[in-house]
Amino acid sequence: MHKATNVACNTMKQFKLKIISISFCFICLTSFSQTMKTIDSLETQYKLCLDKEQNVIDCSKLFYYQMDSLLNFRYKKLRLTCDSIQKENLKDEQLEWLTKRDKQFIKNLKQTNNETQKQGHNGGQDERIIFTNTSAMFIKLRVIELLNASSINYSADKYKVNPTGLYALDNKTKIKNGETYGYFGEIAAKKISENKIVIKLFVCMGAPSYNSGVIADTLEIKNNRTIYRNSELDSSCKIVFTFLRQGIKVEEFTDNFNINCGFGRAVVANGFFKKKSNKVPTIKELRDE
Repeated sequence: MHKATNVACNTMKQFKLKIISISFCFICLTSFSQTMKTIDSLETQYKLCLDKEQNVIDCSKLFYYQMDSLLNFRYKKLRLTCDSIQKENLKDEQLEWLTKRDKQFIKNLKQTNNETQKQGHNGGQDERIIFTNTSAMFIKLRVIELLNASSINYSADKYKVNPTGLYALDNKTKIKNGETYGYFGEIAAKKISENKIVIKLFVCMGAPSYNSGVIADTLEIKNNRTIYRNSELDSSCKIVFTFLRQGIKVEEFTDNFNINCGFGRAVVANGFFKKKSNKVPTIKELRDE
């Protein structure tokens, strides 16, 4: 009983030590601001911890948590300096990076496993240390990117997006008795010059009416934004397409959604269309048929 109590106490002490170390990291960040000196200091502490050759796995875990905390801190600090458009673009870029991170971590894990197996090891602490270290270094590179960035990088005229591709409406639907309930739709887009884009939008409100709307047109694009109007069928119609790396934000404006933009009754094109592919759409995919 006494032995079990000592083990529990030691575990708690180690846990508290980690919390104190992470808290100290935050104190460093707020005291010295986020600069390369902060990263260098954390790396120095990490190397000293490894040199002791005691609880090496804890050293690598702590360094990972510090880099991750530093990333979150820098992202939030940068976001505070951004206007609404810049915030949207910064978030879009961060989501893109998170997708790359997840793929890279899977790649790191496979490579680490292969390397340790070649050395006669199968998993174990060495593998976890190597994987944690490489993952922390990947995060460190993103921290440096954000340290070198400013809100201007995310202004509409600076933020680079490739609008060409295929998109699908990011909305939940429900299948019941063979019928699809809920909005679904897709967009095909192809940039044909510096300021021109061909775009086709299809949107359907689902069962029971399946009322839908389609537009296909060549539009002017500037600062990752284009506007569609249909003065013949609806003089108040305006559909705004904002292109992001993750997809397209679509906003529809009209005086009467029952006859809006020439769509089916009560069909609204609002929503986020998530990018499925960078593939250049075919002529057929861009036509209104």
